[in-house]
Amino acid sequence: MGLAFVGIGCAAPPALAGCEGPSPSPDPRGLVEKFDAVAVGRVVRTNGDGRRILGLSRVLKGNPPAEINIGPAPEMCGDGVDSHHDTGLYLDRTSHGWEIHVASVSIQDLAAAVRPLFFNGTGHAALVELTSSRRNPLVTLDVRGDVVTSARGGHRYVAQSVCPGGHRVIAWRSSGASDLLALPSLRRLGSGPRAGGLPPQNANFAARCLAAGGHSALASFAAPGGDSRVVLATPSGGRTLLRLTGRVGIDIPDSRHVLVTEHDEPQSTLSEYDATAGHKLWTLRLPSGSYVTSVASDGRHAAVCLATPGTLDSDSGTGIVDLQARPPHLRRIAALGGCATFLGSRRLLVSVDGRVRHTSVTDLNGHRLARLGSLYAGSGSLQIGPWIFVPVLQSLERVPARGGTPESLPLALYEADVQSLTG
Repeated sequence: MGLAFVGIGCAAPPALAGCEGPSPSPDPRGLVEKFDAVAVGRVVRTNGDGRRILGLSRVLKGNPPAEINIGPAPEMCGDGVDSHHDTGLYLDRTSHGWEIHVASVSIQDLAAAVRPLFFNGTGHAALVELTSSRRNPLVTLDVRGDVVTSARGGHRYVAQSVCPGGHRVIAWRSSGASDLLALPSLRRLGSGPRAGGLPPQNANFAARCLAAGGHSALASFAAPGGDSRVVLATPSGGRTLLRLTGRVGIDIPDSRHVLVTEHDEPQSTLSEYDATAGHKLWTLRLPSGSYVTSVASDGRHAAVCLATPGTLDSDSGTGIVDLQARPPHLRRIAALGGCATFLGSRRLLVSVDGRVRHTSVTDLNGHRLARLGSLYAGSGSLQIGPWIFVPVLQSLERVPARGGTPESLPLALYEADVQSLTG
C-alpha cells in the first residue's frame, strides 16, 4: 500500500472549511469540479515521530493514494480530521504532494455532489419500467444504476417517450390513456395525449413526444383485426395518419418520419413515410425476415438485422441504412456476425453466439472498441456515463463501457425498454 506525503492547505479560501473547521460553503458541486479528488477518510494511525496517517475509506472522485501522511497535530491542521469520525475531504495534487481541505458539508451531501446531474442535457440518466407484484412503476436510474425517482400510481405502462427539453415524459397506460409526468420527480402533471383505439394489454407500441409541453406525439400500435396504425396523439384523441396491413414493424426516428418494415415472401421491405403527409418517401428491398433492430439516437441511421432463412439472429449479419442519403442505401458490415443495435449515434452493440457467446461494442465499420463479456445484448441497451446498461431476460446488467465483466443490478425489468434522459 503506497504512502504519500501531503501539505495541508491551512490558508484555505473562505469558501472552504480548510483547517478552521466547518464553515459556510457554496454549492459543493462546484468544489467537486474544482479539485482533483474527493474522498472520505480519518486518521488510522500515528507513527513514532508523531506523523499521522490519513486513510481514505471511500474515494468519490479521482485517484488519490489509499494512505496520506498529514503530519503532526495540531500544527498541521489537527482539528480538521481525527481518528474517531470519517470526514469529507477535497484533495488537490501539487508539486509537493497532496493538499487537503476539509469539506464543510455532510458526507451524504458530498457524495450527492459527486453524482452527476442528469436532466436537461447536464448529465446522464435512464428511464426504465420495473416489474413488481402489483404495479410496474417507471423509474429513473442515475449513472450508477441506482433508482433516483419513481412514478406514483399502480398503472402498467406500455410505452414512454421523453419530450424535447427533458422536462416531461408521456407514459401510455395499457388502457389506452396516457399520463404526463414531470422530470425529474416523475410526478403526474395530468392526462397526456391519447393514441385513440389502443387495445388493452397492447405490447406492440412505439411513440415519440413531439413537443416540450407534452401535448402531442406520434404513436404506433397494432390494432384489433391485424392492421397497424400510426396516429397523431393529442389530449382530445388520436388521428390516424397511416394504416398498414400484414406483418409490419414500425420505428419512429424523429418527429416527422416513420420507418416501416413489411414482411412478404420472398422478401421484406423497409420504407420511410412522411408522417404528417402520410405518403411513402422511399423503399429498400431486404432479405426475407430482415428487420430494423434500432435507430441511432440522432435519427440519422438505422441498424438492420439481415436475416438468413432458417438461421438464428447470431448467424445473420448487420446492415446500416443512412436515413439522410437520397436515395438511401444499405451498407452491410462485413466484419460483424450477429445482429447489432445502436448504442447512441456512432457505436453498435453486437452479440454473437459461437463456442462462447460474447458481446462487443464496435464503430459503424464493425471495428471492435470494447468487449463486454458473455451476456446477450438485445434492444434497449444504453450508455449513461461510464456504464453500459443492457436489459437481459427481465434483468438489467451493468458493464463498464471500456469493457469488462457484466454485473447484475437488483432491478426486475418488465420490458427491455431503456431510454436516455440526456436532453
